[in-house]
Amino acid sequence: MTKRIAFTDIDVSADGWIRCNVTRETTEEFRIQLPYSFVPSPDLIAAAYASLCGQAFDEVEIALPIGPEQVKTIEQALQAKLIHLHGLGTRHRPGTQRGLNFSGGFDSLAAKEILKDANLISLDFGGNFSRERNFFERFNPFTIRTNMTALKLNTYGWQFMGIGSILLRDELQLGSYSFGSILAGSLPRLFSHPLDQSTGGIPVANALGMKLENPVTGVTEIGALQIVAKNHPGLLVDALMSVALPHEDKFQRKYQMVEAVSTDLNIPTQLPEILNRSTKINWGGSFATDLSSLYVIKTMGVDYISPSYVEGIPANVVEALEQIDISFMSKVNPQAYHGVDKHVLGDWYNRLTQNNIMPYDRKDWFEAAKVMRLLRGE
Repeated sequence: MTKRIAFTDIDVSADGWIRCNVTRETTEEFRIQLPYSFVPSPDLIAAAYASLCGQAFDEVEIALPIGPEQVKTIEQALQAKLIHLHGLGTRHRPGTQRGLNFSGGFDSLAAKEILKDANLISLDFGGNFSRERNFFERFNPFTIRTNMTALKLNTYGWQFMGIGSILLRDELQLGSYSFGSILAGSLPRLFSHPLDQSTGGIPVANALGMKLENPVTGVTEIGALQIVAKNHPGLLVDALMSVALPHEDKFQRKYQMVEAVSTDLNIPTQLPEILNRSTKINWGGSFATDLSSLYVIKTMGVDYISPSYVEGIPANVVEALEQIDISFMSKVNPQAYHGVDKHVLGDWYNRLTQNNIMPYDRKDWFEAAKVMRLLRGE
């Protein structure tokens, strides 16, 4: 059976709304409210819709005039047949500005500090995500409001997170787009080959003349949090309360990391007492979670973190950790920046160094390899 999605009856209003009908099993109204009133070109709207689809469909209909080059890009990216109206290619002026897709979480806050001059672009999903909006609004980002999560249009892949940069590409003259992507589960890959940012990102965005530039992708979750703590110590608690609900595993992890980083850096932080924090984390369930937990164990002790894991921390992990130096978790892995312009990378390294986030040296590679084997159970 052919899996199909269709974006039809597309209406771009003068009041800054983009509306359409999206049809899968049923037809629903999909809404996007732009941060102010303007009309994106049809190829930008088409790229935005395409970024929602992942590779979950055999056939995608976008009822807009689309040029042949963009048709080719979308079909290759989605691995699907594209149904569309006939159109000509659109030429865009080269962009000179940066866009940071900004959630207000710790990782995107760290990215903001390294980029410095980026245009902040946030998505307001409404509903349970209002806690995120309440926090990121204090930074005055360009906010895109949408009901995509209510329609589960965010479930086909991660690329929906770039929809704001795509739609604002011409308005903000964007030449690059960034995320607060950090070094977590990608660590093992960096032992075999560098991460080439010039070939990564969102293909339909790259085809519009933008390039991916992720500034903290070589920094661990701990390192990113340290950057935030050094620059915005007064925001740690507010940011923590915005990232997840208190009963969720993610909140428990972030809570523990905030306390550990604050202790390590000697930053006075009065964390709220949360009685219903999760105790359902399983060791081995997530490489990224266990990696950050090693830092918490080293800083706060195993008895601090063990109750949050269903069966505690394995004894062999605690024993092995005594012989491992995890200072690499507060450094930056250069393998994560292949393909980034050298002048841009020079600025990033300068700002990372100012935050005491230094590049790996030889010993860090050995210690990171030990951690990787430990978390893999080797």
